[in-house]
Amino acid sequence: MKMRKLIFITFFLHLTFVLLSQTRPSIVDTNSVWNVLIVTMVPYPHTHSEWWTESIKFSGDTLIGLNHYKKIWKSYDSLMISWQKNFFIREDSLKRTFINSGDGDHLLYNFNAQLGDTLEVGFAGNQIILTEVDSVFIYNKNYKRFLFSNDEIWIENIGSLSGILYSGFLGSNWTNSTSLLCFVESDTLKYSKNNTCYMIYTGISEMNRNEVKVVVSPNPVSSSSLIRLITNQNKDYTLEIYNCLGMKFKTFEISSDGEIKINKSEFSSGTYYYILLDPESNFSGGKFIIE
Repeated sequence: MKMRKLIFITFFLHLTFVLLSQTRPSIVDTNSVWNVLIVTMVPYPHTHSEWWTESIKFSGDTLIGLNHYKKIWKSYDSLMISWQKNFFIREDSLKRTFINSGDGDHLLYNFNAQLGDTLEVGFAGNQIILTEVDSVFIYNKNYKRFLFSNDEIWIENIGSLSGILYSGFLGSNWTNSTSLLCFVESDTLKYSKNNTCYMIYTGISEMNRNEVKVVVSPNPVSSSSLIRLITNQNKDYTLEIYNCLGMKFKTFEISSDGEIKINKSEFSSGTYYYILLDPESNFSGGKFIIE
């Protein structure tokens, strides 16, 4: 009888472990998209910064040696239509995530790391030391958070706040920086920095705010609102509207003395962002809310 009970308990514990292993969310998830802001310093013809948004997803299987990987895909357009195959990524049963460009595995994450552990992460093998583990509440859910000596932060099931593929990158290169803009899982926004998912600026200049001002009235939009310009410039402008995921929603042409009517019925509730471009590609931006 005791032997039967021992066998049952052993079987139950094994089954529980298997079920937990199967249900534990994986960071290598084919239903997720990460949008990362890339900022780089350009020295010529004068020193200035440029930035753009890199969208990342995992899709498709491949076998390298004895290990199974997902293919990494990247997109740089706001609608995420054009995707380019990048490297390969996998996660093992020890909650470690590896990236492979064809030259072997490089550690990206170890969510089983203990306080004081030194990890060598990324292609450069940058060393980071785990200094604190706590939890953070994001979009009505608690996540385990890992804080490191180089000020980097990991969130379990989301990845580094420097970007899913940029673990260990923070502070390693003064000419470039990266930052996670948003994380979308199964078409649901699970993390957002500054309420935006898409940003781009490549050498164009920000418009002088004394030169032109965009007014959305009323804002928030409860029924309909007018977008108009306050300016003494005689120019034609382009107004682009983006949703909170950074996808371009509408494009309008507007003259310096014109106005645009927006109706609530054409939008879903939420926050929207606009970019105003002049003929010289100078820009200004802002946001409005649809109730």
